[in-house]
Parts: sequence; C-alpha cells; structure tokens
Amino acid sequence: MLNTSRARNLRASSCSWSPLSAVNLVRPPGPLTTVCRSRATKETSLELSLVDDIQTIGMETWDGCAGGANPLHSYAFLSAMERSNSACIKSGWAPQHMWVTSGDVTVAVVPLYLKGNSYGEYVFDSAFAEFWHASLPDMRPAERKAYYPKLLSAVPFTPCTCSKVLINKESLNLTGMGEAALMAAVADTIRTLPRRMGVSSLHVNFTSVEEIDLFSERGFIARTGMQYHWTNEQYSSFDDFLARLKQSRRKTIRQERRKVNERLHIRRLTGDELKSPRLWDAFFEYYLNTVDSYWANAYLTREFFSIIADTMADKTLLVAAYDSPGDDVPIAAALNFIGEDTLYGRNWGCRSDINYPGLHMELCYYQAQEFAIERSISKVEAGAQGEETKLPRGYLPTLTHSAHVFDQAAMSAAISDFCAREGKLIRERKADLLRERSPFK
Repeated sequence: MLNTSRARNLRASSCSWSPLSAVNLVRPPGPLTTVCRSRATKETSLELSLVDDIQTIGMETWDGCAGGANPLHSYAFLSAMERSNSACIKSGWAPQHMWVTSGDVTVAVVPLYLKGNSYGEYVFDSAFAEFWHASLPDMRPAERKAYYPKLLSAVPFTPCTCSKVLINKESLNLTGMGEAALMAAVADTIRTLPRRMGVSSLHVNFTSVEEIDLFSERGFIARTGMQYHWTNEQYSSFDDFLARLKQSRRKTIRQERRKVNERLHIRRLTGDELKSPRLWDAFFEYYLNTVDSYWANAYLTREFFSIIADTMADKTLLVAAYDSPGDDVPIAAALNFIGEDTLYGRNWGCRSDINYPGLHMELCYYQAQEFAIERSISKVEAGAQGEETKLPRGYLPTLTHSAHVFDQAAMSAAISDFCAREGKLIRERKADLLRERSPFK
C-alpha cells in the first residue's frame, strides 16, 4: 500500500546524492520524430529536440508559442530563472526544454526539466519517491532505477496554472496541422521520454483543464490538488466586493486594512518604479527572512530580481509598505506578476523586526484584489495553500491538475489508484469548504 503519511513534507523527498550527480547520469536522446495526423488525414512529420538552455530556442521563437497572456511561462521569466542560476543543475533543475519543429518551422515548445530532487514544485511526491525506493527489490532488473532524476514540465518554483504544450498558432496555419492533433502527437512523444532517457517518471504540474483531459486520454495519470483563487466578478470597487461578503467578514477586513494603512504608506510599484537596486536589495533580504521563518529553501538568487526588473518590469507589480511617505526603501513588500486575465502573487517578506498584524494580508491579498479590480483583471492566484488565511478573504477553493507517467507498470497502477482516491477526497473537501466556510453571503 502506498504510504501517504509524509506526502506534504517536501524535505522528505531529498535524494541521497547531489542534484548535480543525479542529473549528470542522464543522457538525453537525439532528435525524436513523430507524425501529426490532422482531421483531414494529412500527415505532417515533426522533429522534437531537447535543449539544455532556453537561449538556444530564443525569445522570438519561444514567445511565438507561449503568447503574452501569462508572463510566468514567457521567455523573459524562464530565462531569468536560468541566467540567474536559480533553475540550474546545481539546484536540481536542469533545463531540457522540448523544441518541436516541422521542417524549418517551430510549431510548439514545452518547458521541461530534469529534476534531481522535488524541491520547488508544490505538487508533493515524496510519498511516491519513498514507495518507489521501497519497491526496488521487487522490480525486474531492467526496471530498477532510482526515483531521481525525473522529468518535470513546470514553471520553476511557481505553482501557477498554465498550459505546458505551448503552440504557435500562426505556424499551425502554415503547416495545416490541427491544434488537437499536434497536442496529441506531442503528448504521445513526451510520454515515452522516461523510458528513452532511462529515468523513473515524467510529471506535468499545474496544467490547464484542457490539457489534463488530453493527457488523461493519452495514458497519463491525472492528479488533483487544490489552491485558493479570487475571482473578480466585475466589481466596480473594493467596497463593491466587500458588499458581497457576510457582515462579519466585511467588518474584520475593514479593521485589518485600517490598522495597517493608519501606520504605514502603501505603494504599488511597476515599470520604471522598479529600477532601483536598493529596492531589490531590500526585497531579497525580506524574501530570505520569509524563507528562514519557514525553515525552507531559498530558491531564487539576488540576480533573478535584477533580471526581471530589467526585462519584464511592465509585467511586474511590487506592493511595498513604507514607514514614511518620503522613504525610498520599504519595510515589507509582496511580488506579483501581471497577466492578461490573472494576477499571480509570488513572494513576500518584511524586515526581521517588523510585526504589524494584518500586514501580510494587506500586501498579499487585499492590494492584489484592489489592483485586479482597478485593472479589470479577472482572477488573482496567490500561490499555494491558504485555507486559514485566503478563504476568509474571498479566495475560494479551486481545483488544480497535474499529469504523471511512471516507467514501471506496478508502480503506475498503485499510484493511479492513490491519485483517484486522493482526488475524490479533495473534491469532497472543496464542496465542504464552499458549503460551510465561504465568506460570501
């Protein structure tokens, strides 16, 4: 039976070897070929290559597939992860991005990494790793391999929902391929990567609803999770949003906001307002304070913040709190990224001597909601967890999805059964929370 007692303990998934040596054991295959069959029975040959540096693909090619709706799977964000040595071999994130071409035309890309650990993923699989290693003596010799390294399609250190098979729609028109047929061809090919590369498994985290249906149809194991998202129901103002809440919640939120705003000065910084190195020096210190307070791992380097300030300032929102109006260095801040229809909350922190009740709620939750209302942004995704903090403030339980392939039949069957039972419990929990704890009238 699959042991789930430590499924939420990220540290339990640490491998006994270094991420560098684990990843270096793997040799990617050469270019793979497959055929895309469209509804018109036309066959188009595809070549799928793995590259270890997103710069090899280039910004124009990558963003031609990723589009501009979600800044977190853009070339600017993913290349900042690599250039800053945040997502790198040493940290257990070795880029192996899939580049899909038809002749000289790029038709799709897939963000992909060889992982030497399970850190920074937010879909916790330490129980899978333990079960895998406990089952090694029962596997056939040809199947015996360590759980790490594994393959992962995800945005590093970022639990945001987005498509992972990123398709260039203009190229589809040029080649005559159908989108569904192309996605199926890519999914079928990446499903074979664990065996081709001699690794245990492939994981696609925080995939979209449309993609999870596709992956499930192609033989992937679907896993369900839950986050807390806020939906902008075309509110005209923050007070309009509050009017939809129960009276007790309105009162608490107004009190929390008043206490913070009477003592501190809040600014929302974006664009050229983010160019000051002192600003990012302070925020990096506060980020490390938050990491230390949770005994967690500091995944992001100081250089990462400089790069995003240079390359995607217009897609970045820093909500900062100051002691006085004239101060140029905040005492606390929350980092967000601005998408076309979603505001993505990522990191927050404060000076180590600060203890203002409600400050975290103001910077991370209320300011994000208010910004989304003012910009007519449809949704706020404020990261992982949050039943006790986000739910009472209007962030409702929302299902998330991931897809998994294991290169061992018995293991696949056991984990598939576990994910089905886990998903049922999560869906029931979501229904209970909406029924019993929703802050809305």
